[in-house]
Amino acid sequence: LAEGPAPRGLTLPVLGTMGAASAVLGPLLDNFHGQWGTLSYTHPLELFPGPGGQPLLLTAPFVPPLFAVAGIGMTGILFAAEAVRLSRGGKPTPVPTWPKVGVGIAAFSLQYFASGAMDHLGTPVLVEHTVLAGWAAAGQLLLDASPEGVLTSALTAVGGPLVEAGLVRLGMYSYAHADFAGLWASWIPWVYAGGGAAVCNLARRVRAGLEADDG
Repeated sequence: LAEGPAPRGLTLPVLGTMGAASAVLGPLLDNFHGQWGTLSYTHPLELFPGPGGQPLLLTAPFVPPLFAVAGIGMTGILFAAEAVRLSRGGKPTPVPTWPKVGVGIAAFSLQYFASGAMDHLGTPVLVEHTVLAGWAAAGQLLLDASPEGVLTSALTAVGGPLVEAGLVRLGMYSYAHADFAGLWASWIPWVYAGGGAAVCNLARRVRAGLEADDG
């Protein structure tokens, strides 16, 4: 289970795999916010009826492709930034083990769940900011403190809410407590940042596996 040396290169199979993985994971995470009432979709996608008719998966048709694009974009940013750093004599970031990748995905999933739960329970906004920001920072520090990892998380924390602002303005969904310009919950950037380490470690592991198969 030891971490191995970092492979180099970016291929279409890596991007395709990350896009597919993100398209699957995205609706599962989004379901937390739907079930907690954090947001509501104009045209929801309700799957797998549960007790009382409540769907077990509550999301929207555009969520899988949107998460797929996000996963591909984050992977591209990660490896482009890594290539620049390596070209300047930087040391490769070790390839994470699958258990470490799993921990990152689990931590991000729990953060997503907790954000919806706190919003639903009426947790003071300052408390929610503190908890989610600390969660994102701890995940970054413990799971991927590389410069390119930090950059990917930071850009995602900025870009994600900007995309959401456009979708909200188009009337595709709305937040229950949109305390930032009436568009989205002000704490959502911390959730985006929290996903950075999970995506980056998975991307590194996927790339290493695909390159090993090709080698």
